[in-house]
Amino acid sequence: MRVTSFATYIACPYRFYLEHALRLATADDMADEIDAAGFGSLVHEILRQFGESQIRESTDAEEISVFFAESMEQYIKREFGKHRLAAVKVQVLGARARLEAFAHWQAEWRRAGRQIVRVEDKKGSDRFDMDLGNGLSMTVSGSIDRIDR
Repeated sequence: MRVTSFATYIACPYRFYLEHALRLATADDMADEIDAAGFGSLVHEILRQFGESQIRESTDAEEISVFFAESMEQYIKREFGKHRLAAVKVQVLGARARLEAFAHWQAEWRRAGRQIVRVEDKKGSDRFDMDLGNGLSMTVSGSIDRIDR
């Protein structure tokens, strides 16, 4: 179980089992907005690209914001096409606002001398077994999004 799946398990162990153990999901080819997981994937992907780029050394919030906006536009075009529904457009604006605020924080963080050492690496995720009692256990896994020095 991923660390981020605990909320699903706590809310309903049965639904957690159906979704994560049996890998069952509802089919919906009429998605008209970005779901929570998709929104998280969008932001994580933009931040991963940033952390792997040379722009990560920048102390200019505007320069970082431009990088975020261009990266997000490419991602959204690839995932949702040129013509997006209104809900997706609103969600993209929300993500842009968050990344804009982050750009200012990141620029200040870099000016203070901090550096990005490593960004998200799925191959390096940590795992441990959690005893559930009654002879049952569950493997919990997680990965670090970013390491700074």
